[in-house]
Formats: sequence, C-alpha cells, structure tokens
Amino acid sequence: MRFVAAIVVSVALLGSVGLCQWWLVRDVKVSIAREVEEHGHAGEPDGPAEFHALTVTAGFDSVDDPFAVTLDADEAAVRILVRSAEQTLLAVRDDVRRGQQLSATGLALRGESVELYVEATPTAEEAQHPCPLRVELYRDGALCADETVWSEGKGQKLARTVRLALQPKLETLDRGL
Repeated sequence: MRFVAAIVVSVALLGSVGLCQWWLVRDVKVSIAREVEEHGHAGEPDGPAEFHALTVTAGFDSVDDPFAVTLDADEAAVRILVRSAEQTLLAVRDDVRRGQQLSATGLALRGESVELYVEATPTAEEAQHPCPLRVELYRDGALCADETVWSEGKGQKLARTVRLALQPKLETLDRGL
C-alpha cells in the first residue's frame, strides 16, 4: 500500500511541476535558426527583406548647420539624418524640439544587423555640452535594438555610426533558479 501511495504522490508532484512549467512558457516565442546546408553556410547570406520601423528621439533642439552646403537656395539643410549604406532612412529638414519623436516606417532591411550613420545639429548653446539622440528599431511592434548616441560637446555636431540588430529581442523568463 505504501508503494502505491508513493507512486501516486510522485506522479502528482511531477505533474504539478510540468503543469507549472507549461503555464509559465505558454506565451514564449522561440526563434529557430536557419538550417545550414551541407557546404557549411546558409543558402542566402542576407535573407529576405523584412519591414522595420525606425524611431529617433532628440534630447536637444536641432537647428540648421551654419556650414552646410545646399545646392538650392530654397532648400533647407538636413537637421537630423539617419542613413544606412544603401539608402537614406530619415532626413528631417524642419525644426526639431527636445523630446520630439521622429519615425520612418516600412524600411526594407535584411541581414542580422544594420549599420546606421546618424547625424544631427544641436543649437550652438546645447552643442557646448554632450547631447543625446535615441535611436530605436522595431519589427512588427517589437523592439529589435535601441541605442543612445552622444555628441562630443565643445560646439561639435553629433555624428556617429551605430550597429543595431534586426531581430526582436527575446524576453527572458526568470524561473527563480
């Protein structure tokens, strides 16, 4: 009789642990890596293009660059520019205020990461101190990568290159282990 009771208690404990684990991970999405071909590398190096959204938030007021060269007298200089190797993703010629979010959607990007060149011109007063610019990249509403770039200060404009991942960040599950 004790033997049967021990088996019933063991099954109940293991079943409850299994049910608890299933309950904790039922909404977790898993990303499966591409299958590697027999030559040791994946078939298409960059993969298909996926559509992303880019959000840029300035931590300063942006103005015209006094040294910018424009070909057309009516054309305003670019105040905030985000460019990848292949294309210009965001070019803002209007006034930008501190905390204003600028976004570009429907960006066809491919690969595992993208290298972006970010350029902005803070006001002369704000350019004396380091100025932040937040760059965020989303896919299907999920955050892929974000980075805050800073200017050097001392009157210089912000000009940096950042590398951002194109896959959404996987959420970690803390099981208290």
